[in-house]
This record gives sequence, structure tokens and C-alpha cells, in this order.
Amino acid sequence: MSHCVLKVILCICIFSLSACSAKYNNVSDSEINEPVVNHVTPTDTIAFILFNIQNSNKSKSSSNLSFKSITKNVGKLKNTTLNQDVIGDKLCFYFYNMDNIVDSLFMEHPLKMNVEIEDENSHLVTKQLDLDGTEFFIRIQLKDEYKFVKITEWLNGNINSLTTIPLK
Repeated sequence: MSHCVLKVILCICIFSLSACSAKYNNVSDSEINEPVVNHVTPTDTIAFILFNIQNSNKSKSSSNLSFKSITKNVGKLKNTTLNQDVIGDKLCFYFYNMDNIVDSLFMEHPLKMNVEIEDENSHLVTKQLDLDGTEFFIRIQLKDEYKFVKITEWLNGNINSLTTIPLK
């Protein structure tokens, strides 16, 4: 019985090795040395926009947002589907050409941090922390049609216009 099992294992190993070597032999040297094609063009730009946000009053019904910096790099973001849910406390980024909104981005409000903690029954529960201030960034694929971005916040049922930043 053990000889039969050894023969089966030996056959599987030989078959696996021969399949690997056959695959390796089918790859030519020119294919190995070919450069990797990158589909990024010099006009593709990713922008990292850094902000600082602070609560502006005791009632925490509005915030002060300040633009800190923008870093632009050549590159292209992967196409991802973002959750554009507009329910709850959010920051809203509206990208304009000259007069029209051409794109938008919604994100969870950075002053509202959700954390999971363990309760007295050893169950995880979500708790929201209200921060007084923080830095955060957004990453966008910068398009030629984006001239500026207007940022508003939806916080505690209030809609507040925070700032406008030129992108060109």
C-alpha cells in the first residue's frame, strides 16, 4: 500500500515539474526583456490636496477648513466605484470648469471618527468621536476641465460653504 502511494506522489511531482519546465521553455528571451507597457501619458496627473479642518464653535455646527498644499504627480488612478452616499455628516467637493459642476466627490466628515470598541458584554460596538481638528487629504485624477473646487460640509443637519480652491 505504501509503495502505491509513493508511486502516485512521485508521478504527481514529475508531472508538475515537467509542466513547469514546459511553460518556462515556451517563454522566449525577447519576451522576458520587453519593457513593461505603462498606459500613463504625461498629461495624466494625480493631485494630492492637503487640508486642515477645525471646529469653529462650541455647537459644532460648522467648521473652518484651510487649504495647506497640493502635490501633483504624473500617474493615473485605478477606476474604482466610490460610495457616493450623501446621508450623514460629509464633506462635498464640487469640481467646476468655469460655471458648471463637472464632477463631485463626497467623503465622511474628517471630524467625525467612527471607532469600534468592546462593550461590557465583549461585543464590538461602534462609537463616534467628535474631533476638534485634524489634517486630511483627498486624492483625485486631475482633469483639464477642473478649474477650481468648491468645498461644502453637511454637518449636524447644516450645509455650510467652506472654501474654494483654484486647481490651475
